[in-house]
Amino acid sequence: MGIINLIPFVVFLAFISPSQSAQLSQQCIISQIAKRNDIIYKFKTSEKASIFSLIVTDTRYRDTFAIGDPTRGTIRLRKSLLGIRSWRSDNTCRIGIRLTQRNQKYGFVINTVNIEFIVLRRGFADHLLSKIIANVRNMAKPSNPFRPTSSRFPWPQKFHRILMQGTPRSKQTSLAECKFQEAFARLVRLIIRELRVNIGVSDIHIGPQGILSPEKLEELIEETGCIPENERPKCPRETLRYRTIDGTCNNLRRPTVGSAPTGFNRFLPAIYYDAEGLNEPPSNQPNAPDLPNPSTVTELFIIIQSKNQLNRDGISHMFMQFGQFLDHDMTLAPESENGDVCEHIPCNGSPVDFKDPCFAILPASGRPCIRLIRSAARCPINGFKLLPREQINVNTAYLDASMVYGSSESVANAVRDLTNDLGLLRTSGANLLPIDNSQLGEPLSLCQNLGSCFLAGDVRVNEQAALAAMHTLWVREHNDIATRLRSINPHWNGERIYQETRKILGALVQQITYEEWLPILIGRNALSPYRDFRTGVNAGITNAFATAAFRLGHSLVRPKFEFLKSNFQPFPFSPIPLRHVFFNNIQTQINGIDGWIIGLIGNVSQEMDNEMAIGLTNELFQRDNREGLNLAALNMQRAREHGLPFYSDFLAECGRRFPKLYPVDVRDVRSFDQIDDLFRPEVLASIKKVYRNKPQITDLFTAGISEKPTSREAILGPTFTCLLIDQFERLRDGDRFFYRNKGVFTPNQLRSIEKRSLSDIICNNINVVSVPKKAFFAYQYESCRNSDRRMDLSPWKETTSCNNFRCRNGGRCRLNRAGQACCVCRRRFYGKFCEFRY
Repeated sequence: MGIINLIPFVVFLAFISPSQSAQLSQQCIISQIAKRNDIIYKFKTSEKASIFSLIVTDTRYRDTFAIGDPTRGTIRLRKSLLGIRSWRSDNTCRIGIRLTQRNQKYGFVINTVNIEFIVLRRGFADHLLSKIIANVRNMAKPSNPFRPTSSRFPWPQKFHRILMQGTPRSKQTSLAECKFQEAFARLVRLIIRELRVNIGVSDIHIGPQGILSPEKLEELIEETGCIPENERPKCPRETLRYRTIDGTCNNLRRPTVGSAPTGFNRFLPAIYYDAEGLNEPPSNQPNAPDLPNPSTVTELFIIIQSKNQLNRDGISHMFMQFGQFLDHDMTLAPESENGDVCEHIPCNGSPVDFKDPCFAILPASGRPCIRLIRSAARCPINGFKLLPREQINVNTAYLDASMVYGSSESVANAVRDLTNDLGLLRTSGANLLPIDNSQLGEPLSLCQNLGSCFLAGDVRVNEQAALAAMHTLWVREHNDIATRLRSINPHWNGERIYQETRKILGALVQQITYEEWLPILIGRNALSPYRDFRTGVNAGITNAFATAAFRLGHSLVRPKFEFLKSNFQPFPFSPIPLRHVFFNNIQTQINGIDGWIIGLIGNVSQEMDNEMAIGLTNELFQRDNREGLNLAALNMQRAREHGLPFYSDFLAECGRRFPKLYPVDVRDVRSFDQIDDLFRPEVLASIKKVYRNKPQITDLFTAGISEKPTSREAILGPTFTCLLIDQFERLRDGDRFFYRNKGVFTPNQLRSIEKRSLSDIICNNINVVSVPKKAFFAYQYESCRNSDRRMDLSPWKETTSCNNFRCRNGGRCRLNRAGQACCVCRRRFYGKFCEFRY
C-alpha cells in the first residue's frame, strides 16, 4: 500500500521543469575592504536536502567569489577586493552572480537567485557625513531604569536594569559609543537612499572603516564625545602604602591596570559577525552561525530544580554565597545607555529586535521575549583606529573588598561614617547596613514594603537577602577591627584607622578566597606557587571569566533558602522560596541577619551540574505572579552579545595552556564524540542533541557547568578550571597589595591574617551556638561560646620608640609629630617600601 502511494509523488518530482523554479533577484552591499574568506551573503530561506552552486557572470571576478557552505547558500570572498579597477562614476563596482539551489536527491532546481553585489569604494560616505554630523550629539539618550512598569517593562526587567546601572564615567563613555553606532546606522540609510536599492531585498555587509576615510572617521569619533577610559593618573606617595579606591596606581608602571572603570581583558579575541568584526553579535549577519534560542536550551538542556537536593560532598550553601559576594568584588558590566528604545521592539525576529543596543531573546519553547539591553562598551578607538567592541568593568579587578568599600570616591564616602573621626563604616538600627535613599526611584520605590534598600560598596547588595547579610557581616568585621585598632593606637586619626582596617579586610578576603574557597572549586594545588608581585602581569578581569566562567555559582543556588535560629532550628516561615528572597529585606529588618548566615552554614548547596533552581530559570526577580526572567538564557545571550567565542575555541586554548587538566587531546575538537570523557553519559546525550553535536556552536556557560570535575578534590570541570586558574593567578601575581607580597604586612601581621578563617568572622559577628570548623562544609561544628574568635591585632600596635625598630630598603626610623616611630626613605630609595618594618 505504501508503494502505491509513493508512485505519483515520484513521477511528479521527476517531471518538474527547471523553468518552473522560482527566479529571485537580490542585492548585497559590501565594501572594498571586505576581508578575504568572509561570508558576505547567506540565502535567507534555505530548505533542507538542498545544495547550492554559483556562477560569476562577470568573468573578471570569477576567482573572487566561491560557495562558502553548499547547504546554507553562503557566498564567501576568495580574495580581497582592494585590487578593483572598474569603478563607476558613483564610486561603486557592480558584480553579478547567479546562485542556484537544487534538490540534493533528485537534482532539480528549486530556486535561482540573481544577486548584484554593489562594492563601495573606501571613503564612499565621506560626502554624506556632513548631513548627520550636526545631530550626532542628540542621537542617543541616557537610560532611565526607574521608568514606570508596563506590560513590556515589568518588574523583573526593571530590577535587572537598576542592578546594571553604571557609574557617571561609564555612562558617559557608553553614551558616546551609542552615538557612534547610531551615526553609522544613519549613514547606512543614506547610502541605501543614494544607491536607490530596495532595502527589502538587500543584504548590507559594510563597516565604518570601509565607507569613511581615516580623516572623516576621526571627525565622527570626535563629534560623539568619546573619551579615553582612564587617563594616566598621578600616583602620590600615599599610594605606596594604601590602595586607591578605584584601583589606580596599584601597578606603578601601568597605573590604570585593574582600575575602574576600564574595558575587560580577553582570554581569546572577541568574535563579532559584522563586516569588520567590530560590534555585531550573532543575529542576522551572513557570517553568524545558526544557534539555538537560549530559551530553548534552557528547556531542553538545563534541568530545573524546585526542591533542595543534598550536595554529595557536604559543601555548604555559604560556599555559593561567598562566591557571589566575591564576584561583586571584581566585576560589574553595566547595561548600555539608550536602552529605553528596547522596550518598543516587536520581538518577532525582525532586524529592529537587534538594533543597537538591543539584543532580544526571542520567544521560544513557551517562554516570552526578554528585551535584553547590551552591556555598556568603551569607545571603540585606539588613537583613531576602530577596535572590536569591549565591555566596561566598573568595579576594580583586584580582590580589595570593593563590594564593602566601593570602587569610586562617591560610593566610598557614602558608606563611610564621616560624622566622627573613628574610621568606621555606616550602619543603621540593629547594626544593619545603612538605608539607601538614593536608589528609591519613581514612581514606586525599589524595595517599597520590602524592608527598604540597603547601601553598600556594590549596587547589587539588595539582589537577594542572604547577599545583603554577607555584606552586613563584613561591615561589622570592619567596625570591630577599627574600634580595636583605635584602642591600641590612640594616636591614630580616623583616616589612618580606616585605611589600615580596609587593608586588613582586603587581606582577609584574599586569605579566605585562596586558602579556603578556591581549593574546593579547582583543587588544592591547581595554582602555581606564589612568587611575589610582578609588574608585567595584568590583573584585569577577562571577559570570559566575568561573562561565563564565574557565573558557575548559578548552578549551586538552592531553590529554597533557610532562615535558622542560633541553635540551627528553623523559624516557622523557613524555608523561603528563592523568588521571595529577591529585593526583600523584611525578615532582615525584623529578625536581623543571623538567620540568613546560620542558614547558609547549616545547609548544603546544590551540585555543580546542568541543574538550576526554578527561582533562577523561571522566577528571577518575579513580582505579582508575573513571568520572571530566565537567568540561564540571560547568561547565554550575554556571552554571545559580548563576542565570546564558543566552547570548542576555549577547549583548544585551554588544552594548549593546561593539557594536564584534560583526559584527552582537546586542541582540535569537531564533535562531542571526541570528548565524551568530559561529560556524564546523560549530559553528553543531551548537549549533543541541543547543539547538533557541534562544540563550535555550543555556549561556553552551558558546557562549562556540565563538565565532570577535574579531580576528586575539585567540583569544577577542566575548561572553567582553566579560566579560573588564569584569572586568579593574575589577580594574585599582578596585585602589589596581595597580602603575601613582601613588605605589605610584617611577618607577625601576616601570621595573624593567615590564622583568621571565615568561621572566625561568623563567630565574632553573629549570635550562633556553633560554626563548622571550615565554613564551606556543613559538618564538624565547633562551639562559639566561651571562646574569643576575634582577630589578634597586637602586631599592629605601634611603638613610640626607635629602639629595635628596623626599616626596609635603607629607610631610617624617626618619630613623627604624633610621637610614633615610622620609617623615612632616603632619596635614592624613593618609591620603595621603606616605611614598612620587619
